[in-house]
Amino acid sequence: MSARRSFAARTVVWTAGMRASALTALVPAATDALGRLVVDQTLRVPGVPGLFAAGDVAAAPADAEHTTLISCQHAITLGVFAGHNVVRDLAGLPLLPYAPLPYQTCLDLGAWGALYTRGWDRAPVKVGSEGKAMKRQINTVWIYPPATGDRRDILAAAVPGQHRKAST
Repeated sequence: MSARRSFAARTVVWTAGMRASALTALVPAATDALGRLVVDQTLRVPGVPGLFAAGDVAAAPADAEHTTLISCQHAITLGVFAGHNVVRDLAGLPLLPYAPLPYQTCLDLGAWGALYTRGWDRAPVKVGSEGKAMKRQINTVWIYPPATGDRRDILAAAVPGQHRKAST
């Protein structure tokens, strides 16, 4: 059994799952086939003033031909941009256009290793033990906030354009 910890917070954002929350049906806005809210390039929900969407409830343009997928790769970056745009909107500043990382996938295939691909055509980049090393890097380092616990490091990781980039 893991130890429980708690901490004081003024705002809590809870995200989980691999499908859009049923709550999106309560928003008077367009949704895609997965129930995600269709958002513009700044992650605003068109027709609903002051509403931004990110993560598994947002169908955002990833590029001219693709929409974001329900994945941690997109959800993390969507959250970074949406958070900044909410603050910018409240402060009357121009909003930032969402800029996702290049699309990539990494599929763990057990003892054999893993398959790491890059691009929407999923071109293999690393396979076997090299792919497995990449999968470990993604799952133990990249998708987590900095482990230092230092507020400055954590906030720096949440700056649009400074989010982690695929290095290999």
